[in-house]
This record gives sequence, C-alpha cells and structure tokens, in this order.
Amino acid sequence: MDPEKLPPELRDRINRVLQLKTDDFFELADTLGFNPLTDFAGANLRNVDLRAKRLVGAIFVATDLTGANLLGTDLTGANLTGAKLVGAQLISTRLSNALLTSANLSKAQVIRASLVGADLRGANLTQANLSYADFHRANLKGVIMEHAILQEARFSHADLSSANLVCADFRDTNLYGVNLTNSDLRWANLTSVDLVTCVVEAARFGNNSGLPTAILNELEMRGAIIE
Repeated sequence: MDPEKLPPELRDRINRVLQLKTDDFFELADTLGFNPLTDFAGANLRNVDLRAKRLVGAIFVATDLTGANLLGTDLTGANLTGAKLVGAQLISTRLSNALLTSANLSKAQVIRASLVGADLRGANLTQANLSYADFHRANLKGVIMEHAILQEARFSHADLSSANLVCADFRDTNLYGVNLTNSDLRWANLTSVDLVTCVVEAARFGNNSGLPTAILNELEMRGAIIE
C-alpha cells in the first residue's frame, strides 16, 4: 500500500514509531496511542519482551504470546483466555487469580510462578516445566499436562479433575487435598507424592514410578482404576 494513501493520523503514528530508538513495549504502545492493559487482545505479540512489567488485570484474550519473555512479570488477575503462550518464559511470573482457560502453554517455562487461584480449565500444558510453581486452589479441570515437569510444585486443594496427566513428572509434588476425579495418571512419576488426601474416584493409574503395590491397592479401594 502507498504510505501516502494512509490516513494522516495513522501515517503520523507510524512515523513516530519509526523515529523511536526503543523496543520498550510500553513506550511503543504509548506512542501509538494504545493502552497496554486493554488494547492488545487478539494481537500478535510473539517474542515480545515484557520482563518484570506490571500488567495487573491486563486483557490478553486470544493474544499470541508465543516465545514471549514474561520473566518476573506481574499478571495478577489478567485475562489470558485462549492466549497462545507456547514456549513462553514465565519464570517467577505472578499469575494469581488470572484467567487462562483454554490457553496454550505447551513447552512454556513456568518455574516458580504463582498461579494461586488461577483458572486454567482446558489449558494445554504439554511438556511445560512447572517445577516449584504454586497452584494452590487453582482450577485445572480438564488440563492437558502430558510429559509436564511438576517437580516440587504445590497443588494443594487444586482441582485436577478430568485432567490428562499421562507421563507427567510429579516427584516431590504437594498434592494435598487435590481433586483427581476422572484424571489419567498412567505412566506418571509419583515418587515421594502423598495421595492420602486426594480424591481419586475413577482416576486411572498404571505403570507409575513410585507407587508400590500396597498404595495401588489402597487407591483401588478408594475408587481409582488400576491398569
């Protein structure tokens, strides 16, 4: 398109951006007249650098944040419904009470992130690294966590019902009071995991590391399916 045919206001904004010597997201958004908290739903923000930014309550519904650097970013209460966060860096990111329903976090690095009370129903966390993350009272119903790394993560009182947890690594994970109803935990590594307080009705177990026969028998008595 001929730049001269663009509306004058848009042409002026583009020229101002081209003159900037920065890649700072907030500065660029301000120059374009956009609100960084509300005007990027559905936008393409692949590989954006938002390290340590304060984005409390931000709206990133269906936003493409593939490969984004969100290390230490505060996204408390943000709406990331349907967002694409494949391979994103979410180390030490604050996502408490955030909405992440149907979001794609496959292969994301979510190490030491806080997701207390977050809503991740139907989210895809395949091969994500969730080590040391805090999912206390999070809603994870129907999540996909195949081959995810969950070592020493905290899931106390979380809802993991109907979740796909096949081949997940739960070593030393806190599952106190977790709802595992109808979840699939076959081939998951459950070494040093206490399942005594978990709801396991119709949960599927089989070929698990760290589960001796005595515990499998006890789980079966509580309604689990042992394969």
